[in-house]
Amino acid sequence: MAESPAQPPRSKPVLLFFFGIVLLTMTFGIVALLQNPAPPQTGADTLLVYCAASLKAPMEKIAADYLREAGVAMELSLGGSQTLLANIAISKRGDLYLPADESYIALARDKDLITDALPLAEQTAVIAVPRGNPKRIRALADLANSPLTLSQANPETAAIGKLLRAQQGTVWAALSNRTVVFKPNVIDAANDVKLGAVDTAIVWDSMQQQYPDLEFIRLPELEGVKAKVAVSVLKCSRQSEAAQKLARYIAAPDKGLKHFQQNGFTLLAPRP
Repeated sequence: MAESPAQPPRSKPVLLFFFGIVLLTMTFGIVALLQNPAPPQTGADTLLVYCAASLKAPMEKIAADYLREAGVAMELSLGGSQTLLANIAISKRGDLYLPADESYIALARDKDLITDALPLAEQTAVIAVPRGNPKRIRALADLANSPLTLSQANPETAAIGKLLRAQQGTVWAALSNRTVVFKPNVIDAANDVKLGAVDTAIVWDSMQQQYPDLEFIRLPELEGVKAKVAVSVLKCSRQSEAAQKLARYIAAPDKGLKHFQQNGFTLLAPRP
């Protein structure tokens, strides 16, 4: 009886199939890599910036510009100026401090938390009302002995509340008598008006572009309530050279300052 012919080994077609899959996978991988290259690595650490809530609009623009131009990201920690200062003192971390008023720069310097500070801009207190000013508020006297409701930033946490309280006399008396709520920062106070929770709020004139649905009214009694904004480098920064470079960028007329001006701030004259 003749022997049956030997069967070919089964391993060869299996190997061919395996190598075909590998080759196909590599081909698709190379095509995907060419179509979606990996993002470039900046090699720089994110800079933590403590920023007063009223400075949010210009600082977000500056952060976007700086990431595009320098490849360095900024993390904005927003809040009331005093709250931010307390966070810095406790955490001992971060790179820059931008409060809404230079009085907090002085406090930070007294606590030995900052190095030098660069002046930026100025903002003035106004009242925010729904567009059209339906309650016809034109003076602080309109708030006295009336049913009008007012929201304010807490003087214990925010610059505008602190400066208003420092006015003492008729200004603070008229405001405090009509205040139904104190908020942690000035943005929260403006939001109360936007949401219809109160009739008016004391805010900074620089915030107008952030609230197109509101009307900002200057009152003679509030013209003296001004805040000077400055940027300072924190002594606890672990990237002091990068932090100083960012501070200079923020204070440069053709860089950071243009965004402050575009957002309604009054620029300060540079130091001699």
